[in-house]
Amino acid sequence: MSQCYFTSGNAGVGGNGGSGGSGGPGGSTSGGDVGFGGDGGNGGNGGDGGVGRAGVSIQVYLLSGSILTTLDRSFNLAGQTTITTDNVICINANVNFTSAFASSWDFDGITNFATPANASTSSSASTQYSQVGRYTITNGTDIYEGFKNMPYDNPPQANAGADQNICAFSAVLAGNIPTYGSGFWTSLSSAVVTNPTQYNSSVTNLASGSNEFVWSITGCCDSNSMDSINITVVPVFDSITTTTCDSLVNSNGNAWVSSGTYYDTLISSGVCDTILIFNLTVNYSSSSIQSVTVCDSFISPSGKIWNTPGGYFDTITNLIGCDSLLTFNLTVNYTNSSTQALTVCDSMVSPSGKIWTTTNNYLDTILNASGCDSIITFNLTVIYSTSSIQTLSVCDSTTSPSGKVWNTSGTYFDTISNAIGCDSLMTFNLTVNSASSVSVLASGCDSFLLPSGTTAYSTGVYIDTITNASGCDSIITTNLLLLNLLPKLWL
Repeated sequence: MSQCYFTSGNAGVGGNGGSGGSGGPGGSTSGGDVGFGGDGGNGGNGGDGGVGRAGVSIQVYLLSGSILTTLDRSFNLAGQTTITTDNVICINANVNFTSAFASSWDFDGITNFATPANASTSSSASTQYSQVGRYTITNGTDIYEGFKNMPYDNPPQANAGADQNICAFSAVLAGNIPTYGSGFWTSLSSAVVTNPTQYNSSVTNLASGSNEFVWSITGCCDSNSMDSINITVVPVFDSITTTTCDSLVNSNGNAWVSSGTYYDTLISSGVCDTILIFNLTVNYSSSSIQSVTVCDSFISPSGKIWNTPGGYFDTITNLIGCDSLLTFNLTVNYTNSSTQALTVCDSMVSPSGKIWTTTNNYLDTILNASGCDSIITFNLTVIYSTSSIQTLSVCDSTTSPSGKVWNTSGTYFDTISNAIGCDSLMTFNLTVNSASSVSVLASGCDSFLLPSGTTAYSTGVYIDTITNASGCDSIITTNLLLLNLLPKLWL
């Protein structure tokens, strides 16, 4: 609260000097012709009165010892025998007095504007004055003169300042500074006044739209003056719906790492900042580690070419549009090659299953021991098999050129190597005839002509082979008995 101070009175002007006294009677003479002396001259005028003592500048203290303010109504008059200053006191309000001694009180012995006009013996008492005026207060033998009861002045007119249209959620108030009394800000919304007694306090937590504040200045006797201000928040809003990977860094350098609704402010060089409302979807990068074995070289998902073993890194876009960080532990094996000169019969089936039937140079690819390509060049010479058909009639059985034994009629096939080392494919239309045998008893006199044309001269068993009707052997066993009827001639 502002303080009421008392101003010392000016020194009074000295009074005019008094008139001089009348002159004294002339002196008397004694004796003869001496006349009386003349009357004495008038006395000189008295000097002017001295300059009056200046009024005493004092402060009236409360019991607590602090300086009196315009709202205080209690005064400690102890030890102050004379009050020569005015004090602002409100009419019809209790005025409390305290003395150093317990004595009876008289608050108004003349006008009867004090209620009560007096009080019993005590070191403190109270009264109310119904009129403005100057009163003499006595407490026992102590007299307190010139105590003046005055009406309060209206407090200074409160001025909350001009209404504001702003683009932020905080502002600075601009009330006028009270010449006396005290000011206080009151928020009529959810906004917060940082220092309510400060005329230029800051305010926070302003809501969009109108925010009303009242600036009150309180003077003497609880009088006050009020004025209000509206601060209207009219920021520029811009809504952005976006999708990002892992995080989004706002204008203040802070990162948003999860999906949600966020606010950011773009500071404008013009009137209003722009409040950005982000409807943010945060997707996330992925990572994987792969152990890969390849032949000769590896083309990464992004197109890089690696041709030696080692650890490699690659980055592509995953299914949700963010980075896929790939780590490759790479093993590189290598292809090999060879050349072979071959001569084959009729055709060749390559290691991979290709069939070649003519002389030429050919390439074939198979897997080597490490699982990579083995590229083989064949300088191929193709020679050819031969074939023949034979119709044969044999007796009992026949042995083919390759050693097979056939003993029945039919068509048979046999393969041997021809002159150039290839197969000679032979077809045999075979007729197998059978040999015959017979045993006969024969007798004769001196000799016997056997079926084979041989002549036998003695008894015995003779085996003879001739060709039968099918051209095969006919084995004839002749059991021969010779009678020898003619005597032999011995020379």
